Amino acid sequence: MGYGPNIAPNPQFLVSEAPYVLSGDSAPNIHAWEAGRLHIKRSGGDAFAQTPVGLIIPGVSFLVRVGAEVISGTGRLLWTGGSLNFTTSGETQAIFTPSGAGPLYLYAGANTEVFYDWITVRRSDQSMSKVVLTLRDYDGDKKQTSVELGPVTDGPSYVTREAQAAAIRDAVNTVAGNIANYDFLAQSDEPNNLNTATPVFQTHVRWIVELFDSVTGDGPYAFDIPTADLGTAGLFLPASVEHDPAHAAWIALKAALNGIVINPRTASTMTVGRIYLEE
Repeated sequence: MGYGPNIAPNPQFLVSEAPYVLSGDSAPNIHAWEAGRLHIKRSGGDAFAQTPVGLIIPGVSFLVRVGAEVISGTGRLLWTGGSLNFTTSGETQAIFTPSGAGPLYLYAGANTEVFYDWITVRRSDQSMSKVVLTLRDYDGDKKQTSVELGPVTDGPSYVTREAQAAAIRDAVNTVAGNIANYDFLAQSDEPNNLNTATPVFQTHVRWIVELFDSVTGDGPYAFDIPTADLGTAGLFLPASVEHDPAHAAWIALKAALNGIVINPRTASTMTVGRIYLEE
């Protein structure tokens, strides 16, 4: 089963609690936005946050993940037709098939204090697209690498994802030198299915691109680019295996990846952190 992109609004609560609806913010309860977190403390009565109505699609299941710190008691995810209780901090997930148009609640049980850090809500009837690249070295050895992109749900989204995949292909080809095969969904292309002309291009030599989740900060996730271009000194910082961020090839690669590549666990976009050579 595939899952679509994160459709939860304001998933990190970075600006405020909006557009979540707060309830129970009166003594002895607390329900407030505090520096990028939703703080819910229930001593008496109800205290919760609820998402706006509008996420519901009849018959469609959703994967809900939250990152939370449980200070005491029992945190709770509640949606029409289902609920999940949790008592430990960290990541919690549940699959809901809402039976009505009621909102999703981030809740606190009696005598509970919880800080909600982030949330993702992903449809189960969508699959993420992927760009798959195969690189070929001087000896003819091949190695494959891939990253996930957003979902393809219609013709325009296919065109968008295809263009994103092609941009990643071209940017990787600039820093690696030889893509033997390129695949995007059902499309396949072989721009240069030949051994490289340079002996230093070997599949065990690769650039490591570290990607981080833009919502949770989780990472790094390694996107490796084999058959690294060792002949272009400008790709490196002097006397280092680190990439030179000022080089046009790296600027283009980051532009092709940042905010476009998807974390397959959370469906949030990824951003590039470190890039370095590994032999």
